[in-house]
Amino acid sequence: MLRRLGIREVHILLLLIALWTVALVLLRPHVRVQLLVWLLGLVPILVMLLRYSVRQD
Repeated sequence: MLRRLGIREVHILLLLIALWTVALVLLRPHVRVQLLVWLLGLVPILVMLLRYSVRQD
């Protein structure tokens, strides 16, 4: 998947993941809830990137 994406898209993805992680660390809910919310937050981002990469082909 990352090969299809350009360098810019990969940087955006990493930045979003980093910001998401920092936000959750600052919120500090229970660890299980934190992981669940983190994964749920990543799903739409990954779907958006997949759609974008398919559109580019």
